[in-house]
Amino acid sequence: MPLYPKRKGIFPPAQVDPASIITQMLRDGSITTVKIENLAVTNAKIDNLAVTNAKIGNLAVTTAKIEDLAVIDAKIENLSVSKLTTGDLTCIGTITTGALQTGASGTNRIRIDSTYIAGYNSANALQFYLSAADGKAYAGAGAVYLDTDGLHVKGNFAFFYDDAGNIRGSVHADADTFYLTAHASKPLYITASVVRIGSKLRIPVGTDLYD
Repeated sequence: MPLYPKRKGIFPPAQVDPASIITQMLRDGSITTVKIENLAVTNAKIDNLAVTNAKIGNLAVTTAKIEDLAVIDAKIENLSVSKLTTGDLTCIGTITTGALQTGASGTNRIRIDSTYIAGYNSANALQFYLSAADGKAYAGAGAVYLDTDGLHVKGNFAFFYDDAGNIRGSVHADADTFYLTAHASKPLYITASVVRIGSKLRIPVGTDLYD
């Protein structure tokens, strides 16, 4: 086969011997969309790594030009794209990237990078994240976190609701006091075989005590 065939036009699959196209036969940018018949690009027609980035004109290879399963790992060099539109995407191996995120800045989005899986609101405020650096899960803009010691709440209430969504109680602490509060005038029950209270028990004046 001559290095550059004199005949011009489209080469259907039957006119190309298996693995006969090698990189030395292709001028840079010579493969354009009109040169490729639909489904002409099959696995058997391309020598390993023959079609490099420089050999293909921009936007020349469309979906219709490639036979299903023709492009395998041995047939293509590293792929660099600025945009990838796909349906289901399956990765066998590791995706190495600076970061992945589900939306642009200024939208509600999830971002995954080497340190965090994080959620941002449309004001770009960090709302929650999982940290690979310390193994903690953070929420409430960092006010709540979970680690091996338990659940931590800083400077805020932990609220408890009934099945209908009505608030029924809360736990809170400030610099001097710890509060365990029943809401909506509901009773507070402490159920245990033994209840121990520290050095002082304070009961407001006029409060009834029941056995």
